[in-house]
Amino acid sequence: MFSVSGIHVGGDRFSDVGSRTVREPTAVGDRLGVFVGYGQSNSDCCGSGPNPEVLSGNSIFNFYAGSNGSTFEYEEPMLGAYCRGSCPYLKVGNGLIEAGGFDEVVFSTAGMPGAPLGSLNGGLEEYPWFGFLVESYLGMKEKYGKVDGILFHQGESNVGLSSTYENEFDLFLENLAAQGIAVGDGVGEVKIYVSRTTKCGAGEDEELREVQLGLAGKEGVVEGPNTDTISTDTFYRYDGCHFSQAGWDKVAELWMEKLVV
Repeated sequence: MFSVSGIHVGGDRFSDVGSRTVREPTAVGDRLGVFVGYGQSNSDCCGSGPNPEVLSGNSIFNFYAGSNGSTFEYEEPMLGAYCRGSCPYLKVGNGLIEAGGFDEVVFSTAGMPGAPLGSLNGGLEEYPWFGFLVESYLGMKEKYGKVDGILFHQGESNVGLSSTYENEFDLFLENLAAQGIAVGDGVGEVKIYVSRTTKCGAGEDEELREVQLGLAGKEGVVEGPNTDTISTDTFYRYDGCHFSQAGWDKVAELWMEKLVV
């Protein structure tokens, strides 16, 4: 076991399905949003919380590959998360619905707190996180006929390593393709939204942010939010790195700028 600034992180993903309610969305096709979150702690549920917000109409859902691909009413921490705090996806999902993009949204979370890209891209067999991403993606694709995007938020653990980041990301794309996950803009393909994120405490990396931005030129890879624009003040990042509820509000606003067209 380890901890992220006091938020308990189990040796395994959160899997207490007995405390959750199985429920499928009723929206279909373009009215249903389907997204997988991947990356390190700020893609997981390492925020302060869990989020006490009451869902209007229970329109957000949590797909969990670890329970035979069941879908549950969204609660925090999410099933599949390592941290036991709050997550970005409630506020992102509500924003997408309020903007009229979807009637309901399903999320899964598949990342790993503290993980550098080299342990997330599927290039090292001893790290299981890529496999859980693949399992989550393929399960959602089979159930809902699509995945609208992989929301990729990673970089804090690669500060100072910008020179190898693009090659490690290219390997990520190659390994996704080898698992039958086609990244692109076409029918049956999926977009990857790559965040610019390097800030955790005092450290940040402008060169790495430029590399992350440049990845958006690859087929199917789209510019995600620049969350380094969010202050490390404890009002937004309770420990200078991980987000408070006010911080998640900012994160959701930035995601809306990229996901709502």
